[in-house]
Amino acid sequence: MEKDSIRIDDPVFKKWILIAKINTLQNYLGNKKVMYDILSNDARSFDFLPLTATFNVIDPNFRELINYAMKYSKNKKTWILKPALGLQGQDIIISSDPVEVIKYIDSHIQYTDWVLSEYISNPFLLKINGRSSSGAVFNDTIGRKTHIRIYCLITKIDNNFNIYLYKDNLIFCAVKEYTGDNVTDKFSNLTNLHLGSMYYDNVLKLDGTQAYKDLSFPLKKTINKIFGENFYSDVVFPQIKTMLLVILQNSVNYLKCKKMNKGTRGCFQYIAIDIMPDVDFHLHLLEINSSPGLNAPFYHWRNLDKYAESILSRTSDLINGNKSTKNKFGKGFILIK
Repeated sequence: MEKDSIRIDDPVFKKWILIAKINTLQNYLGNKKVMYDILSNDARSFDFLPLTATFNVIDPNFRELINYAMKYSKNKKTWILKPALGLQGQDIIISSDPVEVIKYIDSHIQYTDWVLSEYISNPFLLKINGRSSSGAVFNDTIGRKTHIRIYCLITKIDNNFNIYLYKDNLIFCAVKEYTGDNVTDKFSNLTNLHLGSMYYDNVLKLDGTQAYKDLSFPLKKTINKIFGENFYSDVVFPQIKTMLLVILQNSVNYLKCKKMNKGTRGCFQYIAIDIMPDVDFHLHLLEINSSPGLNAPFYHWRNLDKYAESILSRTSDLINGNKSTKNKFGKGFILIK
């Protein structure tokens, strides 16, 4: 199933009540630089945004900004540099040397916007042990870096915005264990599952698609097993809720539907948000994916088509004022705001 598949025969679309996409979301929340610039205006974001500098190479002073950020921070820090519109873990470096960072930017002229963030050097590590169905053998002694991926639905109906959290979310792992002493090893430092699939294909000589299954786990079940049955509800969910509220409240002025036809009342989009937990399970926002792939969820939610359909059905019911929505979809989405 394609990631954007929806039931276009739904009466909502025939009547032009709903347009499927918030077409400006990619330009704002989907752009790492713009996202950080928007959210950093809200003091609440400093609780979950890593220390970050954003810049455009057109600015003649961007080199001075990098030097200042990296040389004059309180402690000598390691930083991670990402292109604002980079995908699948590509063109990322980790460094504590501003000269190296500047040279890297100068050699990647295809990008103009960049994000330089403090590298989270004390990440939560997850140990995997046993043999998977793919044939991969895990015998972790240190553990792997992780990031949490949450799936959300944003709706704009009659100029009212809401954000919903999907109940089933995941935790992704790096394909190699984390040692912390080799920042050039992207397979242990980056948790992108596309990189994991490449490692499966090229190093382990296994089916790369199986990495999406082997290296992803149900979030709530996994962390509750490690920390206790109420850990997700007591520690993780409150942080996610605050993060989503700050994201929505600071982006409503930038999120717009496509050109509205007569009778159209709103639009929606599902997004995926990547969040890194540190060793104390304090959450740090990494990025927002405006058109996320669903390779990993496919293995966990066998009837994945129902996920996409439930987004449409949920939105349709909201538009049409269906009061039975809570009972029908209450277990699928959690209203945040």
